[in-house]
Amino acid sequence: MTFVNMLMGEFWYALYLHADEADVITCERIEAVLGKTGTLQLFVENPISRDVTLDIQVTNPRNFRVDYTPKEGASYRPDLLEVGAYSESAFFVTYVPSALGEVEETQVILSHPKAGRWVYVIQGTGYVDPNPEPPWDGKGCVEMAKTIVSAEIGQASNNLLVHRNPLNRQITVQIRLLSENGELDMVRPSSSGQPRPWQVLLPHLTLRLEPFEEIEVPFLFCPTQMIRHSTSVVLEVVEMDSKPLEQKGFCFVYPIEGTAEAPGTMYLGKFSTRAREPLDTFLELPLSGADPIDVYAKVFEELNFEEQHLQALNKCLSLKRDRSPDAQAKLKEGVVRYHLLFDPLKAMRSKVSLKISLETGGAWHFQFDLLVQDADVDDVINIEGAIAQTRSVSFRMTNQFDERTPFNAYFTADSSAEFTVQPEMGLLEPYSSSEGTQFVVSFKPNSYGKLFKGRLVVETDEMQWAYQVNGHHPKYVAPKHAKTKVDTHIQPDLDPGVYKERQTGHKYLQENAAALRAEQKQVRRGAAELRRNAAYPD
Repeated sequence: MTFVNMLMGEFWYALYLHADEADVITCERIEAVLGKTGTLQLFVENPISRDVTLDIQVTNPRNFRVDYTPKEGASYRPDLLEVGAYSESAFFVTYVPSALGEVEETQVILSHPKAGRWVYVIQGTGYVDPNPEPPWDGKGCVEMAKTIVSAEIGQASNNLLVHRNPLNRQITVQIRLLSENGELDMVRPSSSGQPRPWQVLLPHLTLRLEPFEEIEVPFLFCPTQMIRHSTSVVLEVVEMDSKPLEQKGFCFVYPIEGTAEAPGTMYLGKFSTRAREPLDTFLELPLSGADPIDVYAKVFEELNFEEQHLQALNKCLSLKRDRSPDAQAKLKEGVVRYHLLFDPLKAMRSKVSLKISLETGGAWHFQFDLLVQDADVDDVINIEGAIAQTRSVSFRMTNQFDERTPFNAYFTADSSAEFTVQPEMGLLEPYSSSEGTQFVVSFKPNSYGKLFKGRLVVETDEMQWAYQVNGHHPKYVAPKHAKTKVDTHIQPDLDPGVYKERQTGHKYLQENAAALRAEQKQVRRGAAELRRNAAYPD
């Protein structure tokens, strides 16, 4: 470091700088429900002038992990964190408790040889909230994610429920079902003799689980009515390390929702139209086994399309509930009416699956086919070209929607090979573009007497255009009033003697015949000489 003054001169100082490691950062405690997770957001700042990649180390990976959102275009690497020059990056510490009321701790260490080292001390505690409502009566209750299952009415579906002991201690659990009247049941047979819609398929309903052990609980769902069925599989912890719990225990509750489905899939038929010609019709869907449907009842519909036509059908097909007086009258018969509007923009053949479900329970499956034929050609292109010469025409077009979209351009298989198009693929400009995308159609004929025809197709995922392309040779026009360069006609007004005077008197035919005979005679003479030499060699 230098200080300069015109009167006092220069002063030089040599500085030796040493950077100590950052102080240990103690973070706030994370509290999480047992069996679930808690998250804490933290930040790290890069103090140097270049981008760095920090190594991530977690001293207690069983209970803690580090996650972050990678930068746009970058891949996620679990043990590395990228931080820009003089910038700050966020990361998240996720805590998974394995004990109740005990403090669990970890250190998250971020390090780089040039940027330095950061140490974060993080603690977490697991808990279970008591539930005062019956049938829990103050017991701790951990509600897990809901499981949704389905089965045809009168048939049973086999299902599995996976439970993992989140504690670092051995526990003993009792498995029960929460009945529809809200009481805990030991999965006994129904007193009425009717089959229950739910049944746990375990020979013993009291199980001992080691720390972090995972078990599968199989259960049956067998609906007998087209109504919504619900229950909960309850795993009540009654012992810990083979010792009964002194206070009220706690339990893990797995809500299960069952949907009764009508048997089979009803086929509604085939709906056919041409591309760019809307199809407007109604679908009457009988919901077999359902009670009369209230006018204000909620009806849910779910359409499923084949993957290759998913994007196009999402834009061109709509299904809406018909609420006209005639449709409401049919609800009493268990028939739901829908308005189907289909406005395809390209040819296709696809199957559509439709699922109808009621808020009160029950689901019905339907299926129908969509057949879209080619639309009429959008335009006719005529090209005139001579043999072995290339002639081209160009035109511009935009997408049907206000967005750029990939396209493919090609001639169909029955088109003449003399036609080509450029470009064959690319991005089609949006509808609002003033220029559009340019296409060049070329024609190079190689023969006469042939009809040159082609069908040019430009298609995107949602739209298709077709053009009829015709190729022609230039039209021949015979010359008029042309004169020959050689005079081949006898003029009647001239005396025949004039033509005799024009003869040269040279006898070309006789001279040519004599020359030919002389050449043949010379050939024969040479052949005889060769035979003589062969017979009498020297």
